[in-house]
Amino acid sequence: MTTVGPCDCGTGLGALWREEANLAQRKSAAEREEERLRKQGWSETKIARWKAEKFKGLSTAKTKAAAGEWELLIRELLASGSARYVCLLLHFYNGPISESIKLDGRERVSLAGLSSEALGRMKEDRLYEFTMG
Repeated sequence: MTTVGPCDCGTGLGALWREEANLAQRKSAAEREEERLRKQGWSETKIARWKAEKFKGLSTAKTKAAAGEWELLIRELLASGSARYVCLLLHFYNGPISESIKLDGRERVSLAGLSSEALGRMKEDRLYEFTMG
């Protein structure tokens, strides 16, 4: 657990997958809405403004920044010499915290392969082991 609250739902870990899925759903819905607006007589300029407003603020920059904080933490822990490895597991609970987690494998990542992009693409229920070499 990384928070004192009930969840860490806003984590940057694995968030790029979720953002891409959300964006794909929103684009699909927007395409349907565009057709409806055209049928109502909206101009292409007005539709373009509507679309720009609808997708304003959608960016992976915040996600990468949040994952970047994790990257710094992992690098600092390993560089300190106090840990030979750091493990992270991303899991979204649908029930009580006491429920068992079925692991979907284990992945070793060296510092050379560590990046905010890689952390943003972590897969749920896979144990990631970060090492110096």
